[in-house]
Amino acid sequence: MLVRPIRSDIFLTGIRPYLFLSFVCAILYLPGISGIPSLDRDESRFAQSSKQMVESNNWVDIRFQKEPRYKKPVGIYWLQALSVKLFSPHNYQAIWAYRLPSAIAAWASVLLTFALANTFFGRMTSFLSSLLFAGSFIVIIEAHQAKTDALLLSLVLLAQLILSRLYFRCSATGGRQQLNIFVATIFWSTIAAGVMIKGPILPLIIILTVLVLSVWDRKWSWSAGTRPLFGVLLFLCLVLPWFVAIWKITDGRFFQESLGHDMLSKVSTGMESHGAPPGYHLLLLLVCFWPVAFYIYPALLKAWSWRDNLGIRFCIAWVVPMWVVLELVATKLPHYTLPLYPAIAIICATGIEKGYLLRGLFGNVVISLWAMTGLAIAVVFLYVPIYLNTEITLSVLAASIILFAGVVFGLLFIYKNRYQLATLGTVILSGASLLCFVTLVLPNQEPLWLTKNITSDIRKQFGTVPQIISAGYNEPSLVFMTRTDIKFGNGADAATFLQKSKTSVAVVDERENELFLTTVRDKGVMVRKIAEAKGLNYSRGKWKNISIYVKN
Repeated sequence: MLVRPIRSDIFLTGIRPYLFLSFVCAILYLPGISGIPSLDRDESRFAQSSKQMVESNNWVDIRFQKEPRYKKPVGIYWLQALSVKLFSPHNYQAIWAYRLPSAIAAWASVLLTFALANTFFGRMTSFLSSLLFAGSFIVIIEAHQAKTDALLLSLVLLAQLILSRLYFRCSATGGRQQLNIFVATIFWSTIAAGVMIKGPILPLIIILTVLVLSVWDRKWSWSAGTRPLFGVLLFLCLVLPWFVAIWKITDGRFFQESLGHDMLSKVSTGMESHGAPPGYHLLLLLVCFWPVAFYIYPALLKAWSWRDNLGIRFCIAWVVPMWVVLELVATKLPHYTLPLYPAIAIICATGIEKGYLLRGLFGNVVISLWAMTGLAIAVVFLYVPIYLNTEITLSVLAASIILFAGVVFGLLFIYKNRYQLATLGTVILSGASLLCFVTLVLPNQEPLWLTKNITSDIRKQFGTVPQIISAGYNEPSLVFMTRTDIKFGNGADAATFLQKSKTSVAVVDERENELFLTTVRDKGVMVRKIAEAKGLNYSRGKWKNISIYVKN
């Protein structure tokens, strides 16, 4: 099958692809990181714990208010705290400063994907794989959140880049190669950083990749080129100081919580209603790897026949064993498979370059599912303001129409066998659509941002944030956007709190309102409602009516 190529001499020579990909990343990842308020619940918990690290100057123990937060190691909090001290030293509640490390990590991941693919393939395949990866919905979403996933992704890619080049040199020469001491230091420091960000995930990916490749090639000596003795000693020197310190401070509770409760519980049970059967991650690729998910299933099926290519072999060893592990783990969330997406993008780009796409019934089913997924997302963009009872603006229409155009464009050029053009067009159009939705639509959906509205009402009254108690509304974003010492309780607790201080505020959910009013009446406390905030608590999927009271 003849596929007409796109001219590569225009933007694929020298540093041009890195510059072009950086430009794409800046457009996709930076807008929206300041416009969207802090999200519940994980992002606000991470940001608040990082904020407290800056406020308390305690860089070892991790706290959310007075409660220990021992689910993840300290690395993410150090990076977020450093970011806010550097870029927002006078406003610790600027959420964009906490999101900046994720946006930078996503950008670095795209460039590292290009560099890794370029180890085995030509520049067009490398460029396509980077573009596929950069424009996928899951990467764009994670780049906009102050969490661990984008950072872990960039570290996985850096470690895999070094490992892939060692594997390539050993396979090409048939001899034993060794990382020089500088590169080996970067490799093992990256693994240590990965452990400090998200525990054993990065080492597990590296170990599984090395094991599969070694068994596959029936050759183990190449892995010694990573300088394991030197590396393990360096790794321990980097991670042990904090782990020993946190052991002493918490008397071992950190390890009980992070390893016993958080990690092992996710393996055996679907925590927090996130359980799903095996196959969940494979099906979710249609959404997470939008807009070019129509390449995934055909390319993955064909990848085995391309296994003689060292790059494809490396990607299979990277993806398959870890994917099986994640499918068997009881708790499943979309971002769990994110560290495997660059390898999938490389396999897909190889299929595009080879002009391969399944035809017949299966191929038509895959393309139809891809088109229906895109149209469904466009409909969701339209439905959001309808559900929230807000106005369907030109921005909303633009986001939906551009995405619809991306689907039509993709279908048109897929059936003309111009897969490269279909890829470029759908990535650009869907990226523009999501960008429009994230930067122009979502920030203006006021019913979504209940915490922001509550905080704004309080600041309008006082000019700052006084002492607060919240009765019935306990989202972490309220802590991050107000003050660390905010109290939580029921309606009676809120009434007692107001009785003791004239300059305090009670935030009362409608479920606690009757108890609150009864208690203030019994105590003879005169209160005044200064505002009322109505909106959707999207963490629970419930509409809320929040009253804000002060003492008269």
